[in-house]
Amino acid sequence: MARKKETKAEMRQRIEDLDTKLAQAYQIIGTLLSDCGLFETTEGQRVLDYFSRDGYDGHFLPWPRSGKRDDRLPSLPRREASSLSVRNGSEK
Repeated sequence: MARKKETKAEMRQRIEDLDTKLAQAYQIIGTLLSDCGLFETTEGQRVLDYFSRDGYDGHFLPWPRSGKRDDRLPSLPRREASSLSVRNGSEK
């Protein structure tokens, strides 16, 4: 789906909205990690570090990373990172 051409003011507002949304996600992630007893884990801190700064890391997933698994992390079925395809802002 093509996005309409934005004015500079609209683009600035969209960036501000996305920054706010990212800050909300950071707070939620921190709460969930704390509730699960994972806040102080290496992987817990890695995810918080990632969501606390600008920039996109195409190699951030999988989470948790294999080989860096903390014993407190539960064993959950994981999707392969390659099964999540993000193109033009939409997941497939």
